[in-house]
Amino acid sequence: MIMIILGMATGIFITHYHNHTHLDYDENISDIQTTTEKEIYSDNIVIPCFDTMVLTANQVSQKVNFYNPEQNSGIDFQITLRLNDGTELWSSGFIPNGKAIYNITLNRPLEIGNYDAELVYQCYAKTKSKLNGSIVTFNLIVNKGIAK
Repeated sequence: MIMIILGMATGIFITHYHNHTHLDYDENISDIQTTTEKEIYSDNIVIPCFDTMVLTANQVSQKVNFYNPEQNSGIDFQITLRLNDGTELWSSGFIPNGKAIYNITLNRPLEIGNYDAELVYQCYAKTKSKLNGSIVTFNLIVNKGIAK
């Protein structure tokens, strides 16, 4: 009987551990100020998307518009920006619905050029159980930026 109880407790712990992540809410979240023109739905979850993103070459600090739409009540996003070859450029903590990230720090600077890139949206319930996500592919343009 004790072995059965220990087995059940172990199973519950393993299931709980594998269905939960150890991410925290991203420290850079703020209220949504602007949204993209296009959004897609993935199993009733609204995913922002776009065709092009522009970043500044040779620097890690970048301005972006990554947000979790208000309509995604009870759903947190975790977003990863990566090149199509799998190179991870940046990853967020949790972003609750109605919040956005406008400033990020890349893992490494990029040279001037055009890159095939993707945003990986991983979605979580408020219990941190993983839900379906989405991958949005786009053209990443890296240029000199605007001189001040």
